[in-house]
Amino acid sequence: MTDKEKNSFRKDINGLRAYAVLSVILFHFGIPGFSGGFIGVDVFFVISGFLMTQILVNGMDKIGMGSKFSLLFDFYLSRAKRISPALIALCGVLLTIGWFFLLSYDLRKLAAQTVAALTFLSNVKFWGDGDGGYFDAGVQYKPLLHTWSLSVEWQFYLLYPLLLLFVWRFFQGARSRFIFIAGLLIVSLIFSASISLSKPAFAFYLLPTRAWELLAGALVFLMPTFYLKPNILRFVEASGFALILSSIFMFDDKVVWPGYLALLPVLGSVLILLTAQQDSPWFRPRAVQELGSWSYSIYLWHWPMVVALAYLELLNDLRFSLPTLALSILFGWASYALIETSTRRVLSRLKPAYVFASIAIATLVVILPALVIHKLNGAPQRKMAFNLNQYDAGFHPRRDECSSIGSSVKSCVYGQGAPGALLVGDSHAGSTVTALQLALPNDMSLVSFSYPGCTTLFNSQSTTPCDNFNQKVLEQLTANFDSKIPLIIANRIDDSKSDYINNIVASVCLVTKKRQVWLMRPIPDMPFDPPRSAAYRSLLNRSPDEISVSLSDYHYRHNSVWKAQDEAVAKCGARILDPLPYLCDATKCNGLLDGRPLYYDANHLSENGNEKIAPMFQSIFRKNNVHSN
Repeated sequence: MTDKEKNSFRKDINGLRAYAVLSVILFHFGIPGFSGGFIGVDVFFVISGFLMTQILVNGMDKIGMGSKFSLLFDFYLSRAKRISPALIALCGVLLTIGWFFLLSYDLRKLAAQTVAALTFLSNVKFWGDGDGGYFDAGVQYKPLLHTWSLSVEWQFYLLYPLLLLFVWRFFQGARSRFIFIAGLLIVSLIFSASISLSKPAFAFYLLPTRAWELLAGALVFLMPTFYLKPNILRFVEASGFALILSSIFMFDDKVVWPGYLALLPVLGSVLILLTAQQDSPWFRPRAVQELGSWSYSIYLWHWPMVVALAYLELLNDLRFSLPTLALSILFGWASYALIETSTRRVLSRLKPAYVFASIAIATLVVILPALVIHKLNGAPQRKMAFNLNQYDAGFHPRRDECSSIGSSVKSCVYGQGAPGALLVGDSHAGSTVTALQLALPNDMSLVSFSYPGCTTLFNSQSTTPCDNFNQKVLEQLTANFDSKIPLIIANRIDDSKSDYINNIVASVCLVTKKRQVWLMRPIPDMPFDPPRSAAYRSLLNRSPDEISVSLSDYHYRHNSVWKAQDEAVAKCGARILDPLPYLCDATKCNGLLDGRPLYYDANHLSENGNEKIAPMFQSIFRKNNVHSN
């Protein structure tokens, strides 16, 4: 890649943007075959790292090191002119729509997200909220979730110019500068991979674990110029494109991200940037170039439309998601033409101080109402008529306190007296403690161990945080609790959990040598969040009692899991706890009963739901000749 190719307009970069944004929106709209489309954001990070290095290095070479303040001010202002106008418009539109159509609970959440987005702290907010990672249930109700990546980039923009000034000041020569940046990349990559398992939300959202992707793009620009034959360049470019496409088709939301696997799309992007093929058939078509130009606005507007489909309970219906996807591209074009291009033209005529003031005032015009709405806890005019609390059946108040995370192993005791039951599992175990506690005899207590997202298998030889948790729990069960105390295992499991299906028999047999084990059948998953869906259905004068999943769908999803559990019963003497008779009728499992939700989200039982399945646990104590109250 020559110096001219580095600095001229790059059709390959613009085209790469198009493929990146398409992969993201196809993934978010749930289009089959694009399960790894989230890697488009990683591609964007590489592109940003390249372009920011180009701008800064060219600026330093042009004006010299003596005008540092001018360089920094111009860089930050150019980034603000590029990013802020469309983002401000999006937040303003969403806040206005939310005022008229969202429940107070959700409007308050949107107001907080708006402030975080416009101050470029979205990634910190979504990490700090502690209500799940990017791939967890419920994210489709966060209208500004996608702004986390803009916050990462802006935080990089703030720090990276200072880093380059330092490097240019204290490291002489292109080689030493390249090596220094490469060293930072390696440190960030190792850090990202090392904590992606133990702290997945931190690794996904925050700059220290994402910096290596941006620095990868920086290294492409800092790399010495080279020449390769055209056929070799085409092969390298095709290899890069293949890495990106394979990532889109191979990965899904179950992978640990970003870890070492993120090297595939990052390396693919690096190879494409290195070859700088301006006449590539991948990127030359006009449609690809247009999408690349609109990519930022498409990215901004597509996710709120995904959220709208989720609120309307239409997200998984291709009859609606495909037209809405097309509409998001149309909105992206309109935003590019009417907001991005127009504001850039207007702001280019103003003095820098006026540009800064204009952007600051426009930001405050949206942030101040958001702060007021957040202070008022939403929209006061709808509090009495429609409130999510009306359909909130609650969860156990000690849920978060008693959930293990990272390398910690927490146990919680519920009730009085000597331990009468042991409960182990993922967040589904943590959400059913009330049901088991209600079934306990008065003179007994319950000891619970739960780790959200961790399948309970005691025979694994790996060293993931989940496996470490299970092994430490097994050690505590053996050392601290009488073998006569029954053990209940509760997990959210479906047929995609091949590790559970393949290992449950050996795991259960390992434990049944010393104590009685009860396996709870999977709780039915609802297609929507029952409390939120019920509230919005009431708002739209629709019956909330329609929130259910058919028994046939439940059994289709859990067929292999049931067979594996039945095999553990036959071979190991385990016993089964089946919640279906308490949550389902002859044809379906309901999300609400008598107008009250049985769940507090799409798959965890609420305290109301716990009351319904408490009789299921009473069979444990009858079988063990214990009189339940």
